[in-house]
Amino acid sequence: MHCLLSIYDDSILSAEELARFGIAQKNHDGKPQFIHRTFAVYFVAEFLINQFEKERVQELLRSPVLAGNDSHIIRAFLAGRLEGT
Repeated sequence: MHCLLSIYDDSILSAEELARFGIAQKNHDGKPQFIHRTFAVYFVAEFLINQFEKERVQELLRSPVLAGNDSHIIRAFLAGRLEGT
């Protein structure tokens, strides 16, 4: 079983499981990829929330790395998750 994603509760989702959920598919090289970038961004936000302390995530939200328009979705996910902590 090819491991694609290890999520925060130490569960492992295979490429096949992600495909069954409808959020991933195999690309032309046979490698798994998310069907939409938003899914990848969501999992990155979840990873950051679960790996860093709240203050560090708040710093990331203010950093130039996430200041661009192409980062608005991850900022929204991070801000939303911070409200729940």
